[in-house]
Amino acid sequence: MFYNSAKVGFSKQAVINHSLRVLDYHKFYYQGPGLALGDTTFIEVLSAHFAASNQTNATAQAEAMMDYLNALGRPGNFIIMGDLNQSTSNGGPMQEMLAHPNLDIRMRDPLNISGSYTNSNHDYTWSQSTRQNGQDCGAGGGLDDRFDIILFSNSILNNTDDISYVTGSHWVP
Repeated sequence: MFYNSAKVGFSKQAVINHSLRVLDYHKFYYQGPGLALGDTTFIEVLSAHFAASNQTNATAQAEAMMDYLNALGRPGNFIIMGDLNQSTSNGGPMQEMLAHPNLDIRMRDPLNISGSYTNSNHDYTWSQSTRQNGQDCGAGGGLDDRFDIILFSNSILNNTDDISYVTGSHWVP
């Protein structure tokens, strides 16, 4: 995790154990003028690399992340990001995050895309690979999927805890 330590400070790190892959949790705080008085805002980031070939495993990974957030017992400025290996918003892993019953931790897609991510109408979100095959030490698959995904909690999208998403600031380079 890279961050500007002049703007945010590191508060906590945790590993969310899962049998397939480790999932990471990082908590940061804003180093604003109120910090000396004990006043700050926190942002919590979970990063993951979901199973690509097995949606049951990917769903279990999403469940582990949401269970971790749920156990915190509070709303927060949460971000889930990483190579989530999803081709639709309707699959188990995405539904675990986007339709979670606890509104305090429910994730939202700032691009607000529903349905198939492989639809050419969503090509501006594709991030899988520019190569068709995996030659020359590169990943294959072709640029036809939205695998790198960033999701925000309601707190961020509704600006209820001093951090907000700037509409239009999320794009896939």
